[in-house]
Amino acid sequence: EMASSADGSVALNLNEPADPVLQGLASAGHSEYVRLYTAAATARRENTLAAVEALGAVQRAPCVDRAGRPVFLFYPSRLAAGGASGVTLERVTAHALLLMHEHVVARGGEYAVVWVTNNLEPDELGWRWFVSTYRMVPHAYHKQMRSLAVVHPAVSTRLTLLALSYLLRASFWDKLVYADRVEFLDEVVESVAALDLPAGLLEYDRFLDREMAATTAQAEGHAGGFGLGAALGGGGGLGLGFGGGGGAMGGPGGDPLGIAHGARFEEWRAEERRKEGSGAGGGGAGGGPLLRGLRHRLHQRGSADRALQGQEAPRRRGTATRRRRER
Repeated sequence: EMASSADGSVALNLNEPADPVLQGLASAGHSEYVRLYTAAATARRENTLAAVEALGAVQRAPCVDRAGRPVFLFYPSRLAAGGASGVTLERVTAHALLLMHEHVVARGGEYAVVWVTNNLEPDELGWRWFVSTYRMVPHAYHKQMRSLAVVHPAVSTRLTLLALSYLLRASFWDKLVYADRVEFLDEVVESVAALDLPAGLLEYDRFLDREMAATTAQAEGHAGGFGLGAALGGGGGLGLGFGGGGGAMGGPGGDPLGIAHGARFEEWRAEERRKEGSGAGGGGAGGGPLLRGLRHRLHQRGSADRALQGQEAPRRRGTATRRRRER
């Protein structure tokens, strides 16, 4: 087994047989990956993973994708709660590697990811974390990921992916799914219900439908019928409409930080609870023809955003290469 020393280097623990896969990774320059994985594996043997597992920031889904591959669920919104129990971002990252290593690296298996963005609280993951993690993991994680579905992608999420485009291969954009609504995850799995997503996420989904319908109606009233395109992000941008917390960006008055957006959600949820308590039933936007049409256009908008970012990626990589050569 590998052991990490105080200075961060990786060495063999001669008391146990060495893992040839980890040895190879350490020799190939992935010592940080080996360190994190080894720390998580040790914690599992010592039964000290309870707090990390209870946080639920990274999970293996109870179902597989449409091709029978395992699906891994990421909930970055839960990271903030880890501070109270001493669960750091490094420990969560190590736990993710522990969950995925055997299938992805040791067996060379393909996999899918569902990333549930957090649009109501400050983001715990910065751009530097994405860059360092992308470079830290072995190539198998890049090559064998067959799909990445981002649920409720906020404006910041889309811009982060665009900023990372100089790192990402062109094939990445074919794997990306912008699931602006939970139902769009049917591109990845046969049954969205089988993912066992949190009830609060589905509730937020209904709220976004309500916001989309209300903003579209308002925009059509002011724009004489052109409100649908405006509400869904316009015709040439990166879908700055109802992608999630960025939905407030497309809403009345503009709300880049999502403050009013979060307040409206809390008000809507309180009203829904009141209606349920009085037996009046939910007050969601409903599933009529208008809403189904809006969802269809929203799905098209997500596909267009993905295609636009994919076209932009080669240009950004070329610019980055020229700058390195100039230096």
